Amino acid sequence: MAYERILVATDCPEDPLAALGSVKELARRLGAELLLLHVSEALQVVPGSGLAEDERERWQAELEAEARRLAAEGIRARPILSPGHPVADRILDAAAAEHADLIVVGTLGRTTLKEKLLGGIIEQIVRRSRTPVLVVPHPDAPIAA
Repeated sequence: MAYERILVATDCPEDPLAALGSVKELARRLGAELLLLHVSEALQVVPGSGLAEDERERWQAELEAEARRLAAEGIRARPILSPGHPVADRILDAAAAEHADLIVVGTLGRTTLKEKLLGGIIEQIVRRSRTPVLVVPHPDAPIAA
C-alpha cells in the first residue's frame, strides 16, 4: 500500500503535535503529505463566540506554523481545523474526505481524566477505521510493567 496522505490528529494543546516526530521521517521517505488535523468541539458548541474565535485562531496559527516548519524540512504538510463532536467521528470523516492512507494519533503521556477520554477516542478510531491507524505513545508516557 502506498502512503501518499498521512492524517495526524492532535488534541493536546500542551504538546499539540507530539505524534508528529514519529511520522516526519516516514513522510519524508515516502514523499507523503502530512495532513495536520485538530478537531475543536468549541467551534461547534459555541460558534461565533469569542471563545470559538480564540480557539480557531490559536489552533489555526499552531497548525500553520507547524506546516511551515515541515515545509522548511522538505515535507509537504497542510493544516486542517475542523469543528465537531464526537471527535472520533470527525477524525474518521476527515480521513475519508481527504483520502488519507494512514491515521496517526498520539497519547498524552499522563493518566488523567483527559487521557482516559482521549484513550476512548483512540479506541473508537482504531475499532471503526477502514484506514490503518498508528498510535504513537507520548515520549513521557509511563512504561507499563
